[in-house]
Amino acid sequence: MVLDNLVSIPAPIDEAVPQLEPGTWQIARQITQERLTNPDVRNVWFYTADGPVYHTPEDEKSRLIMTPEEFSPVAQNVGEACRQLRATRNYAVPGDQFAQARQAVSEGKAIEVILENLGLQRHDNEFSFFDLPTTPSGYDRLNPDQRKLAEWAYGQGEDFAPAMNLVRTRGQDRPISVVEATRIWVLNPGYVQAKTAEGTALARASRLGRRDGGLGFGASDPGVDNSDVRVRGVRRVVAAEGGAAETLGVNFSELFGSQATNYGAMYDAMLKRPEDAVRALNELRAVGMREILKAYERLKK
Repeated sequence: MVLDNLVSIPAPIDEAVPQLEPGTWQIARQITQERLTNPDVRNVWFYTADGPVYHTPEDEKSRLIMTPEEFSPVAQNVGEACRQLRATRNYAVPGDQFAQARQAVSEGKAIEVILENLGLQRHDNEFSFFDLPTTPSGYDRLNPDQRKLAEWAYGQGEDFAPAMNLVRTRGQDRPISVVEATRIWVLNPGYVQAKTAEGTALARASRLGRRDGGLGFGASDPGVDNSDVRVRGVRRVVAAEGGAAETLGVNFSELFGSQATNYGAMYDAMLKRPEDAVRALNELRAVGMREILKAYERLKK
């Protein structure tokens, strides 16, 4: 089901996700479903709520669990997850979150695949991919683990064929060219084995490609700050004074245009929501704010 009032927020994951109503951050196949009828989101990159969890059971092959937002380690602890991803490229999944992801698999709310079963092509020491054909004659030959992951990313059951046709035609009714195959990216089995041991797991972010890039899907993204990538969901609202609903997290580019010059409104918004303003800080912004305050003190003298 496609939700109403969806917005695409251009911000780092840990800044964008707190602006969304919990449970509305869209996973890849939800965005793909919307793309069938909404051309405006076809040529946009998205960080998605899909939660890739990699682990290696003792004496077994490495595995990938894919969860919805509810069980995604990154979504559950977005601030710490993004901090670790920036610092080390991996989020060390806490034991309770790992247990929740595995429980979700047993309840049919998540999937698990064996990486070695995906017929992977090695890209480098960290990443691999497999090509996903966009015609029935191609995708009907996928093995069970390939098909399970492909359907998770693009559409399950009857939703899969229309999704593949969308990818094939780049979302256009009369394409000039077609996409014979798109790609699904994952971590190398050897990389996962080296990074997970003794019941540990690691998580990454997920990203869904845009039309110009073939609409590929990545379950292995260490990046969380790409300004060209959006997070999609329903913007969170809170009750303001007097009981009126207000949007949590002001998008100044929407309010004031690309050159957001209403600085008074910006400061007022930050003071009204200081906790959100703090969450949006990083080291560069903090240094800049200190310099602004120093300049203000000099002006008063």
